Amino acid sequence: MPDLSTSSTVPSRRTLARGAAWVTPTLVLVSAARPAAASVPPVVFNADKSSTVCKITKGTKKFQFKLSFTNNGTVSYTVCVTGGSATPNGCPTVDIDTTQSFCCTIAPGKTCTITATTVQATCEAQGTMTLALVYTYTDANGAPHTVTDAASWPSYKPC
Repeated sequence: MPDLSTSSTVPSRRTLARGAAWVTPTLVLVSAARPAAASVPPVVFNADKSSTVCKITKGTKKFQFKLSFTNNGTVSYTVCVTGGSATPNGCPTVDIDTTQSFCCTIAPGKTCTITATTVQATCEAQGTMTLALVYTYTDANGAPHTVTDAASWPSYKPC
C-alpha cells in the first residue's frame, strides 16, 4: 500500500493561481509602459535660443515672437499657433492675436519658424517675458493634435 502521509512536491492549482495573480498584472504594466516611454511627439516647440521675442514700437504696442518648431516625425506636418498669452515684465498679460493665421509646414527632420504677434498691449516694459503657447499640428491622416507649452526670455529688445 502506498504511504498517504507523505506530502506531494507538486504545487496545488490554488497555489499556482495565487502566484499567477501576482505576476500577471506586473507583466501587463511593463509591456504597456514600453510604447509610451518610446513615444516622441513628432512636432516639438524649440523654447531655446532659436525662438525669440521683441517689442513692436512703431505706432502700436505689440510683441512679436519668432517661434521655432522641429519635425521629429517621418512625414510632413502643418503646425499652427492657435493661442496663448505673453506676460511682459511689469505689464498685464496680453494675448496672441488669434485673428491672424500663424502656420508653417515642416518636412521630416526639418525646422520652421512662425512669426506671431500679440494684440495691442497696455505697456511696453523692458525685462523678462514669459509665453504660454498653444499650437496644433495635423498628422498624416488629417487629425489635429493640440499642445500647450511655455517659454521665457530674460530680456527683449525693440524689433
